[in-house]
Amino acid sequence: MSPYAARMRTALGLWLLLAACSSAPVLAPDAEPVLAEGEAMVTAGQFEPARELLESRAANTFPKRVRDRYTLALGHALRGVGENYEAFKAIRGFADDFPHSELRQQIIELEFALGRDLLRSTAGFWIFWSDRDGGRNCLEHLITRYPENSFMTDALRLLGDAAFADQDYTLAQERYRDLLRRNPESEWAAYARYRYAMSIVATLRGADYDLDEMQHACKELADLLANPPENPEFVADAKAALSRILDWRAERHWNEARFYRRIDNQPGYLQQLQRAADPEFADTDHGKLAQRELAEATAANGSRP
Repeated sequence: MSPYAARMRTALGLWLLLAACSSAPVLAPDAEPVLAEGEAMVTAGQFEPARELLESRAANTFPKRVRDRYTLALGHALRGVGENYEAFKAIRGFADDFPHSELRQQIIELEFALGRDLLRSTAGFWIFWSDRDGGRNCLEHLITRYPENSFMTDALRLLGDAAFADQDYTLAQERYRDLLRRNPESEWAAYARYRYAMSIVATLRGADYDLDEMQHACKELADLLANPPENPEFVADAKAALSRILDWRAERHWNEARFYRRIDNQPGYLQQLQRAADPEFADTDHGKLAQRELAEATAANGSRP
């Protein structure tokens, strides 16, 4: 190697070393006393001074062994001044950054409280952002990153309700189904069964809709009413929904029978008419129409079709 190349190689090595040193975080000598002061402020409810103090220092200026404490204290300070989504942003990397921290349960409790409160909020910015969006993000993060958390049932219930309110019925079904799968004996189980069934009902639009999905809804409603929830309003809603969907199903077969009759397809007409007249639909308006028309067709043919 030439003397020039050797000098250039040495210079490059020194430059890289200096660059690495200049970018490395410098631990503040008073970091731990500052953290202890911030934690004391949080405990005393002095959230704004605690926030100002903690945010005046970058997390990487604290020793690694106390950064989990810094994260938790900052999250509480931000929540205390009403910055709930900022608090979530401050703590959302905790599971990855501190997987063995003894503060994990406290972070879980804080994250659930943040998600719950954000979902209850009506704050937002036109169509671009709302606290409810932040609440969903927070609770979805909670159930994903902390699958063992003790708030799982409540989080899934809140997420299901939020999706239902936003007319995202597919997601609502997923969250209520998750709740029932994870904790079938929970205090929210009966509620989740009801809301799951009604989420399916809410996707239906009438007799022309998917027949399979109508049958699915009828099964879920019938199962619910076989072991009814204690809430009488839930029972009344389920009965009304079941009656309505049974009539839609009967109407679907009735309409198909009319179609086959118009094109002079007698076998198809009678088959659909018999389906509409099934005892399952005996109490529906279209079931009764089908029963009468089937009786007339039987009498005209001299025997049951």
